[in-house]
Amino acid sequence: MPDDQDSTDHGGRHSAESAPDASRMPAASSSGEATRLHAPSGDRGKSPESPSVPPALVGHPRYEVLELLGSGGMGTVYKARHRLMDRQVALKVIRPDLVGEPAMVTRFEREARAAARLAHPNIVAAYDADQVGGTHFLVMEYVEGADLNQILTEQGRLSLTEACEYVRQAALGLQHAHEQGMAHRDIKPHNLMLTPQGRVKILDFGLARFASEVLLPAPAGGGPGEPWSLTGLGTLDYLAPEQALTPQQADIRADIYSLGCTLYRFLTGRVPFPGGTFREKLRGHLYRAPPPLADFRADVPPELVLVVERMIAKEPSQRYQTPAEVADALAPFASPRGRRVLVVDDDPLARRALAKVLEAEGFTVTTAADGQEALDLLRRGPPPGLILLDLRMPGMDGFQFLQEQQKDPALAGIPVVVVSATDPTQARAVALGAVDYLRKPVDVDTLTSKVHRHADPDKG
Repeated sequence: MPDDQDSTDHGGRHSAESAPDASRMPAASSSGEATRLHAPSGDRGKSPESPSVPPALVGHPRYEVLELLGSGGMGTVYKARHRLMDRQVALKVIRPDLVGEPAMVTRFEREARAAARLAHPNIVAAYDADQVGGTHFLVMEYVEGADLNQILTEQGRLSLTEACEYVRQAALGLQHAHEQGMAHRDIKPHNLMLTPQGRVKILDFGLARFASEVLLPAPAGGGPGEPWSLTGLGTLDYLAPEQALTPQQADIRADIYSLGCTLYRFLTGRVPFPGGTFREKLRGHLYRAPPPLADFRADVPPELVLVVERMIAKEPSQRYQTPAEVADALAPFASPRGRRVLVVDDDPLARRALAKVLEAEGFTVTTAADGQEALDLLRRGPPPGLILLDLRMPGMDGFQFLQEQQKDPALAGIPVVVVSATDPTQARAVALGAVDYLRKPVDVDTLTSKVHRHADPDKG
């Protein structure tokens, strides 16, 4: 097996670092494991009466099965149509042996309910869970595009900007799940879908945890500290050390480790510990550092090297503690200038609300709590395409910030849209150099329109 690819890949190649063009990606993908395991041409497009469709789904009152998409470790995925709503969905039929006992069914239903609570642009939505006889299936959002493992296999390593942007988006999805008390447990390129619009969506939330519970075996060798057999605990090339040693104690920081291994592969075209035996790979995650990023490309800034190293630290306490911290750390490397926005507001709820709206529009958002913090961020660079500036803040307020910005030639050209509740303050801010203003409370449509106009004028 070549060293430049994931051990689960077949036929991958190491290519130039040009990023994949989302508009030219394969369109025949869907949600779940089957996105990377397309059905043979003889199976795709068969009628619902095909033997490949479980009999329980033939003539289902709510879902019309359209085609087999593929199979994976958890089961088989079909493209289907919701008859009443007339929308396409993905049906993931769970392997019968995973739901063969009442306790397993209870766990599956629990995880399906938990997954259904997740509503985020960077997570594939779970709509429903159903049972027909002994057949259990999960109904999910159908996503056009391709999983990132498929793209890596076809394109090779990614550009630095694309790699950081895709991982930043995945971190935003993980943060939402973390806030709902969930971790994924199997983050890897295969479980990250990229839509034709360039949005990353995480697949299989809840199912990896379900698999880890129903497939978890006894420790290998029976001795303390012995690695567990890893069936159902994640994918070895991206597995956090604690998932191998104490899987029940693994938390969101294990997902951060796996996401770091994913970023390493995006940047280098290979996993951190390629080749070798199962045990050698495991020992790599437990005890060794992967080859330096500089061995594979010369354009990785030292600051990004530190971000990757912190994500894949062996000890969870040495990593970023939340996915939000990862997203913030990657933001400076993740997008062209026009797609970056700095939000300056002393109210943390306001900062987060504005950030969520803009992130849903595809912008990379960084935040500051006052004018001085904003100046410090700007001087460290890289510059954003736009600053959203609250005017009334303790410490350095928005007016003082505008005055200081205009004194610095490196910062004076960054457009500023001020946010205020009164016309006189808006007028004063415009006189100090602001290009536009938003009235509080902020209307979402007006916000997005003005940000597109000023942050990226060619597309506004």
